[in-house]
Amino acid sequence: MSAGAPPGAWARWQLAVHEIGSDGPLCLALTNTRHWRRASAPVEHLHTFADLVQFARVEGVADADEAAALARTAEGDGPAAQAELGATLQLREALFSLFAAQARSAELPHEDAAILTRCFDAAVGALAFEPRAGRLLHVPRAVPGQLDVVRLQCAVSAVALLCGTHARNVKECADDRGCGRLFVDLTRNRSRRYCLSAECGNRARQTKYRERHKSLTRPSGSPSAHAGRRKG
Repeated sequence: MSAGAPPGAWARWQLAVHEIGSDGPLCLALTNTRHWRRASAPVEHLHTFADLVQFARVEGVADADEAAALARTAEGDGPAAQAELGATLQLREALFSLFAAQARSAELPHEDAAILTRCFDAAVGALAFEPRAGRLLHVPRAVPGQLDVVRLQCAVSAVALLCGTHARNVKECADDRGCGRLFVDLTRNRSRRYCLSAECGNRARQTKYRERHKSLTRPSGSPSAHAGRRKG
């Protein structure tokens, strides 16, 4: 997927989808529900559909009433809820693959782009447009409680990010233990390397400090203290 113009008759159009919110892209919040994904023991946060409902609540996809409706729908159709959880996790892994490739300036995987495209198509189909106050506003076609609400909104979020101006600012945490969290680097000089300053960033600073302190306090008689000295 690319922000560039498509070939042929559609070349005159450019997709522009904007996510409104100050807490970061919803799609990256989803990818980060699997933490330490590059370590030997990844930490999974979405074990059940109830976890997905909680995610929707925390990330503002659903308010309290909408989350309750979503939970009731899931309780009434357990197999469908389980299938939707699986589909959401499939999208999550596709998004991680796409954004991790973007962070490395690598070619985006076509299979993962296809998964995102299918979910985005479904999201577009879930919307209608109504004239309000002299404007066309998008409104959901379905009633609250639709099981796919998280997956479809995360797909729209991903398209907005991948096709937007911040696509090149997506990075993967540089923590050497395999953190794997994704984030958008909005620093002025694009120098951010870690997901959270208080976690991986703090550990990196402490490690650097210990290494520097160790080199400064090494006994003068140690071999490294004389390394590089010229013989008189």
